[in-house]
Order: sequence, then C-alpha cells, then structure tokens
Amino acid sequence: MTFFGRREELRQLRSWCTGQGPAVRLLTGPGGQGKTRLALELVRSMCAETPVEGGRWACGFLESTADPQAVKSLLEQAVRPTLLVLDYSETRRRPSADQLSQVEELARAAASARHDTPVRLLLIARSVGDWWDQVQTNAGELLSDAEVLPLSPLAPGTHDRQKLFTTAWECLARQLRMLMPGWQCPVRVPQTDLTHARYASALMLQLEALAHLLEPDRAPGGRRAEDVVLAHEEAYWRRAARAAGVGVHPRIQRRAVAVASLFGARDERAALGLISDLAGMGRSTEDDWLRIALWLRDLYPPSHSESGPFWGSLQPDLLAETLVADVLGEDPRLLTDALAERTAEQARQALTILVRGSLHHAAAEGLLLEAVPALGPNLAEAARVVSEAEAPEPLVAALTGLDRRGLPVEVLWELLEAIPLQSHHLGHFAVEVQGDITEARQSLLAEGGGTDALRALVRSLKMESIRCESVGSNGQALRLLERAVSLAESHTSEAVLTAVELAELYGNLSTTLALNGNLDQAVKAAAKSHGLLAALDDEELPLDQLAASVGKIALRAIDLGRYELAVEQLMWVVDAFEQIIKAERAAGGDPGHLEAARSRAARWRTNLAGALSKADRHQEAIEHIRHAVEERRELTRVRPDAHRAALALSLHNLAAHQHNVGDDTAVHSAAEAVAIYAALACKTPSVYLPRYVSAMNAVVNLTPRSGDPKAFPDHLIGQAKQLYADLRRTHPEGFLPVLTISMHLSSKGGPAVHWPLDPGTGDPLDIQQAEEAVGIYRGLLTVDRTLYREHLISALQFLGQYLSDANRHSDAVPRVREAIVLLGEGPDINSSEWTARMAGALFTLFAQSEESGHPAYELGEVLRYAHLCRSLGDQTDPDIRAMHAGKLCTLAIALVDADREPDAVTLLETAVGMHEALDRLSPGAYARTLGNVRLMLAEARRLASGLPGPAPS
Repeated sequence: MTFFGRREELRQLRSWCTGQGPAVRLLTGPGGQGKTRLALELVRSMCAETPVEGGRWACGFLESTADPQAVKSLLEQAVRPTLLVLDYSETRRRPSADQLSQVEELARAAASARHDTPVRLLLIARSVGDWWDQVQTNAGELLSDAEVLPLSPLAPGTHDRQKLFTTAWECLARQLRMLMPGWQCPVRVPQTDLTHARYASALMLQLEALAHLLEPDRAPGGRRAEDVVLAHEEAYWRRAARAAGVGVHPRIQRRAVAVASLFGARDERAALGLISDLAGMGRSTEDDWLRIALWLRDLYPPSHSESGPFWGSLQPDLLAETLVADVLGEDPRLLTDALAERTAEQARQALTILVRGSLHHAAAEGLLLEAVPALGPNLAEAARVVSEAEAPEPLVAALTGLDRRGLPVEVLWELLEAIPLQSHHLGHFAVEVQGDITEARQSLLAEGGGTDALRALVRSLKMESIRCESVGSNGQALRLLERAVSLAESHTSEAVLTAVELAELYGNLSTTLALNGNLDQAVKAAAKSHGLLAALDDEELPLDQLAASVGKIALRAIDLGRYELAVEQLMWVVDAFEQIIKAERAAGGDPGHLEAARSRAARWRTNLAGALSKADRHQEAIEHIRHAVEERRELTRVRPDAHRAALALSLHNLAAHQHNVGDDTAVHSAAEAVAIYAALACKTPSVYLPRYVSAMNAVVNLTPRSGDPKAFPDHLIGQAKQLYADLRRTHPEGFLPVLTISMHLSSKGGPAVHWPLDPGTGDPLDIQQAEEAVGIYRGLLTVDRTLYREHLISALQFLGQYLSDANRHSDAVPRVREAIVLLGEGPDINSSEWTARMAGALFTLFAQSEESGHPAYELGEVLRYAHLCRSLGDQTDPDIRAMHAGKLCTLAIALVDADREPDAVTLLETAVGMHEALDRLSPGAYARTLGNVRLMLAEARRLASGLPGPAPS
C-alpha cells in the first residue's frame, strides 16, 4: 500500500533516530491503524538516509525467534547507526520466570549502550498495558525516559476516510491488474458510506476498498468486507488443495486454515498433531495429515528463520480473527477439545486471537468463557494475554469467573506469577488467588507438614500482603505481615527464613506499618531489617545489593520523618558505593560496571543531600549534592545520552539546596538545568517538557524582584509554549495522567502562558484554562473515576465562577449542576464537611439560575437543599447559615408562585428553625428577620390549607 498520512509521526521518528533522545521508543495504537506500515516507512527512509559518521543506517524488523543474546551483543558493539523494530512487542514473552524477555534484554542493551554510535529500538504494540509496566520496572532507570507515541486514528473524519479509501482503491486496483491478467477494473471509485465507527481503522478502509474491487456490485448493507475477501481467499485454498493432492471437503479445508491460524505449530510434529485432531479426519492417515500440513505451509509460508514456526498465518490479523470466530462459532469443540493438548505457546496464541476477535465479533466473547476452563495446566497463559491485550475485558471476565476449587496449587502459583504486581485488570483477582495458595499452605502445615510447610506459609503470607498493598488494602496487608513475622520469630530455631529473607520481611513490615500510620513501630521494624543486613558477609550478599537494600530502608526513614536515622544509613550506602568504585578502578575490569557504580553513587549522594537538608544540616547537604553534580558531569561528558537527564535533576536539586542557605548562585544552577531540559524537551517533549517547565519555575522563583515572571527570558517562554502546543496537538493522550494546573508565566507585555503539567496548587486563571481543565478531567474520569472526581468538581466550579463573572450565567448553570452530580457520588456523603459543600454547591446553582433571568428550579434539588440546610451543624459559620436560610425564603416564594404551597411550608419551617438557632447564638441579632420569616410561614400554611385570606380593610 502507498504510504498515506502520518508525515508528522514519521518526522518525529526520524528526528528521534538522528537526535540525542532516549534509545527506546514505544509506538502504540489499535489493530489496523498503520503502526507496522509507519515502521516500514521509517526503516525505508532511514536506510536511504545520507551516510553519517560510522556509515549508513542498518535497519530492520527483528523476528521473535531471534537470539536476544546475539542481538544484544550487536547493539552493545554496534559500529554503524542501528534501528531495530520489534512488532507485537507485548507478545514476546519471557522464556522462564527468571529470564528476561527478548524485549527486556534488547531494551536494556539499547538504553545502556556505551558507545557514540546511534542505537535505536522501536517497539510496536497495540496498547500500553501491564506488560510495559513490567518491562520498565525490570529495566529500572534505563527506561525511565522511554517515550510512548500513541497513534491517533489515521482518518478520524468522513472526508479523511474517503481520501484514504480512494488511495487504497487505486493502489489495490493497480496490484490486481498485475496479479490477475484480464481482470476488469471498475471505471470509477465508488462513493461509499464511511460514517460507521468501524471505518476509523485504516485497515478496515483498505479491506472495504478491496471488497469493492472484488465485488463491484455488492449492495449497501450486504456482506461484510472481510467476508468478501475471505470468500475469494477460500477459492484460492481450493485451487491450491487440488494442486497439492489434498482431497478433503472444503469445509475441512476451512477448519484447517482456522485452526492453523488459531494455534500455530512450532514444528512438523506439532502440525501433524493439530491436523489429526480436526473434526472429520477420523479415517485419515498420517500421509493425509502431512499433505494438509504441507498444503497449509505453502498457503501461508513461515518466516525465513530456521527456528521459526512450521507455518505462517492468514493475514491481515483481522481476517484470521474473523475466520476463527466464524468456524469456532459453528463448532466450539475445535477449541475446547484441543486446548488441553496444546503447548503453552499455542494456548497463548489462541487466547490472543480470540481476545482481538472479540473487538469485532460478539461470538468470540462466548468462546473465551468456554476456553478458560479448558486450559488446564496452561491457565497462566490467560493472565499473560490479559497483560498484553488491547481490550482484555472479555478474557478478564472469563478468568475472574472461573471456579478455582480443585485446581492444583502448582497451577495457581503459575497463574499468580503471570499476573504483574501492579496489574490494572487482575490486581484484586491476584489477591484472591494468593489467598487460595495461603489457605492450601495452612492446611498442609496443619496436617504436619513440618519446617518446609511453615516456610512456604510464611512466604505465601508475605506475597499475599504485597498483593493486598498493591490494590490499596493496607490494613489487610499489615495483618498478613504481622502473622508472617510472628510465625518466623516463633520458630527461629528451625531457620524458617534466611537472614536476607527475614530482613526483607522486616522491611516490608516497616513500609506497611507506615502506610497504616504506625510510624514508631515502622522505624523499629526498619532498624531490625538494617541490623540483619549489616551483619551479613559479602559472600552472603554482594556489597552493591546490600547497599541498595539499606538505601531503600533509609528512604523509608525519610518518609517517616526520621531524618537523622536516614542520614546515618545513607552515609553508609554512599561509603559502600565509594568502596565499590575504588575496587572496580583497582581491578581495571569492565568499564560499564565502573560507570554503573559511579551513577548509583551519585544517585545515593543526591538522596543523602535531601536527608541532610531535612535534618537542617544544609551545608553538608550542599557538599554532597555538589559532589553528585560533578560526578554526573564527568559521566555526561563520556555518554551524554545516558546521563544528561540525571545531571539536570542534580542541578535542579543543587539550586534548591543553595536557595535554602541564601546562596545567590542558586539561580545559575537552576538556569543550567533549564538549558539541559530545553534540549531534551525539544527531542522528547512528553517526557521532559514537564521537567523543563518545573526548572523554569525554579528560575522564576530564584530571580531578583521576587520572581517577577516578566523578568523571565521571552525566548524560553516562547520555546516552551511552542513545545507544549505541538505536544498537545500531536498526542494529547499522553498529557492526561499528569494534568494539574500549576504554572503561570508572562512574557513582557504579552498574555499569560498557562501550563497544565506539573502537580501543584495553582488554579485556572480564565474561562479558556478552566474549560481545558474540565475537558481533560472528563477524559480522565473514564480512566479512574475515584481518583479524578474531585479534580473535575474543582475545575467545573472554577469554570462556573468565571462564566458567571462574564455574565454568562446560562452557560454556568449546567457546569455547576454537573459538579453537583459528581459531588453526590462522593464516599463521605454522611459527613458534615460534605453536607456543607453540597449545600454550598446547590446555593450557587440557584443563584446562577436566578442571575440568568430565567430561573428554572428542579423540585428535587430544592427539597434536597432544604434537607441539607437542616443538617448544617453549629460548626458552620453563622453568616453561612443565615445566607442559606435567606435562600430558602427566596425558593419558598418561587414555590408558592408555582402552586407548590406544601413544599414552600417545608422550606420555610427549615428557615424558621435555622433563624431560631441563630437568634439563640446571638440574642436579638436575628429577631427582626425571624419575625418576617414566621409571617411568611403562617401565610404559606394558610395557602396550603386552602383557607381564605383576611378581608380587605
């Protein structure tokens, strides 16, 4: 297909390849959006790039079967600029629990390459999920700056879709003329209704174009495009089957292609086993199976790799998913009867295809419900696919609804290991599974399992507490850890845990105690952990691991406010790394090990400086942070890509420490950090623009004239403003999770620049900023309603106020009402604080409605307001209560005008009660108002009862 659109994305990727940014980038987007096509164009253009120092670019796609160690060596020793693309990165699994996956190996190698030759690794996946979190966790700091580039729809509007459809139609027509001599091409491009949401996919538009070429007379609303293409594909199967001597019925042929696409086969033996299980193959021989297997191999050849699969698959994926859903819908036994006999790799491939198919075919959801119980020993593959899938909800439902009674502990344990610790979809399910394992371990101990059973129970309790903590169940996590510690301490003579394991258990207990507010006990547990680790010999635990463990405990002490303890521990950590550096230099070993030790030492010095500052030992803090800055300067001179960002961070911290002691040079350190972040932000703005803005904010606050924003250089404001605008335009999705409203800068004589980037306490300054905040928080509400509800409420209230100030009261009313609905979802609806907030919000709603000139009250809101006013306690400011009582009177008059006298009585009775309470609080101050309200109440009661009024005098 001709490359269409994506010019901006291609420019960004080319700039990334040739620039100074991070070595790893992740390209994401739903299936059919053109990720692979964009990567192909990038590879083509980089291979054609004018040779640079080191030669032409070496580019290509890396197969999943490639040896990661060999490729890792290539990256580490590259002599030519290198670009490697890993498609379907989310599916490249670990060979075993203790081995890194191909993606993890290569990402670490690319990010840590110690030469000046550009090395770039482009990962492609359908989504950022648990798998990416796991990759980043295992890579540590190496991938902290890896940028994710989400692809937006290639053709979001109908006009764009028609252009892409036309381009695809013309390109495919040329191909068909060459492939099918005598084929009659339709005269003109058809005008097709492309408004349906399915046509947001570039692949679907291309399939639609191909279907129109293959069947020009297809009626609107007729067969799906994929069905048309599959029908022509089946004709190809039949011709190839006759040529290969495969004499089975076309229906068996169809099943064979579906099953081959569903499960795949590693080698000929696996292929024969799969074919022999096909329904309808009962009387066939091994010769027949081999003919079918070779026929499939000829239809869809595998890759050229010797270690690759026996056959390929029907392409594109959407066609394979459609065929599989149709065939299994007719006979689900082809799936369920075969699953238990398949390898883990085949089971995983089958689940992946069904999950992807569920996006387009409802039948696939039902197939997943049948597939999961049939997985048997391959149950863990379901969890792995959940962590990789674009939209795993149907599989999540099937897995979490599984009856786990009777499942072996080994199967449960493997299932649990397949669920990432911070799983978005299976976090609570993992807690349940770990609970099943703990219960089984408890039963084994009760049956006399001895020390081994006790050790297994303690470890299971620890793991269950970690899982509970990962989903926010901190109280339960603490109870489990306390039980684990109690068991370990009560059996010290049996050596239930090693010293390292026991130290880790105390460390976990310290963290969990702190999370539950028990700081004193947390410090004691941390001290126990530290004591155990410090007593170990190097043979038991290498010094770098010991130092890192103690460092983590020190960071916990900082969180607990135990700064002197943290200083003591961090000084020991820094000294330990200095010993490691000295030993590496004396040994003259791998320079990479020395570089890593120096980098870690600088990191821990930075943490030590922070602890010293909190302990009011500012001069010592400055000495250590200066040392860290100089260390990182030297590292940056050797490998700028790997260390520039860390240098900028240390400079930023140095500026803060200098400011604490009144050192005027603080502004120069902050300005140097700005300069580094400016260069980094130009290359990878989604990672570094927030840090750039934060550093600029520091410069503003540190300049003379008390941080007057007009003193800030105009060119930097303009540069940051342009970067931010470009980023919001190209992929705004990347900004949603970091939105808060915090920074305002002004160029001289120009308008304010507002930055919704860094966490902070600022507020929107005008309608435009507030509308932007509301729009983004509405999007975030679909990600985490609980977390972002309060942010949206605040943004809506600001927007309502600014609209009111602009006399746009009618526009303000729906925003305030939206805030009220969200406020009603809060978890604390019975608290006095919530009552006061909701009453205030309703007061604002009524006031805005009245100001609009067309007040329209909803009775339910009015009566709710009266109920809330009755609940306002004495802690509410008297003036606020008087304000609410006055509003009740206004609303009561409106209700009388609307012939709702009984409801008016309710409101006025509440107003009288509130004024009586106020009069008791301040005798005489509210007497006149109270008398008037009582008169209004008497009149409302008369009208409600239907009694006549007084005779005219």
